[in-house]
Amino acid sequence: MDPEIELAQKLVSLSKPGNIKNDEPTAEDTADALNFIIKELRLREYSVQKVGEGTGTAIVARGTSDSVVFEGHIDTVPYSAELDDCGKSIGWNYKPTGEIVLDKESGKLRLYGRGATDMKSSLAAVLTALDCTSIKPLVIITQDEESGNFRGIRTALDYLRAKNITPHGGICMEPSNFEIVNARKGVITATFHTFGAADHGSKKRDEKNDAIYKMTDCLNALIRYETTLPLGDALFGGSTMNLGKIIGGSAMNVVASQCKIDLEMRLTRSHDCETAAADVASAIASALQAHKAPCDISSLNFKYKHNSYELPENHSFVTAVLQILNKEAPICRPSFNESPIMYAAGIPTITYGPSTATMHKDDEFIEVEEITKLKNTYALLINKLA
Repeated sequence: MDPEIELAQKLVSLSKPGNIKNDEPTAEDTADALNFIIKELRLREYSVQKVGEGTGTAIVARGTSDSVVFEGHIDTVPYSAELDDCGKSIGWNYKPTGEIVLDKESGKLRLYGRGATDMKSSLAAVLTALDCTSIKPLVIITQDEESGNFRGIRTALDYLRAKNITPHGGICMEPSNFEIVNARKGVITATFHTFGAADHGSKKRDEKNDAIYKMTDCLNALIRYETTLPLGDALFGGSTMNLGKIIGGSAMNVVASQCKIDLEMRLTRSHDCETAAADVASAIASALQAHKAPCDISSLNFKYKHNSYELPENHSFVTAVLQILNKEAPICRPSFNESPIMYAAGIPTITYGPSTATMHKDDEFIEVEEITKLKNTYALLINKLA
């Protein structure tokens, strides 16, 4: 087995179910993978600094050149730890912790598992690319990306700033369908709670004491607000909202004492994140005012806010990567990753990575040949840019 494939399989095997029901991931979810990568970097004679604490921990690894940084995250979206009647993780036909399978239809080998595409194969590819060149660029490995907090990358960038290290370009190794991405929508991530008073479910419902009914009004207000979001951005289309997770109540025969939603918005260039946050708060407040009992909007917590970004197509770093990879033009993506945060810190950053087809899905996979293609491409970029 080629080393990049073996390493990718190893990293996927370290994926943990994570927290489907809980609020936040924990540092324990990524500790094994993070320590494994530290070991691999030190084997390649890197000076490795572990910075930050808890889920804000990141790795900053310095080799022979600080001119270009390769950046990726080690955390993944969760998968179910519960097993179905066949002993498989619910929603999965293959092992979330990794297995290589020959796809009969395409005749190609696939690495299945959580993080196979997003983005442990990219990490394996860049680590093995380092074995193909004498140049050792700056490498940053973060966590807390999938939660929408982005504490890892912010910790790493604070460390670079303190050390007066400013690379002239960055490669974010997120999936991009092997295209060069130079623009992304802005983002808001937020949580919100409603509260009530637990009581026996047989009693006549009192809306002011039922957290789920309060949240229903808030959700309807947010859905109405969604219809007013700006459209027609030539680059991104329109802003979007996703009410991605809701947790509430304790049992079917108990009045719900609390309910919580997680939401995110992806914003166009004309849609400022502070304005969008204020609109979300206003929509929720208007819904809560309909209840006779006092309602506290203070439980609305914006975890992260960032405006859209676009690294100009004629920027020297973009044109250099286009030329090296023989691409005509970069593309934009509606999703948000850590590249806009790097750009805001003064590092012109593009995204280049594998297929996006199965990221965040059950039975996530990457075709094995893509891992080798990534390794060779990253080695080429290291040699030409660093």
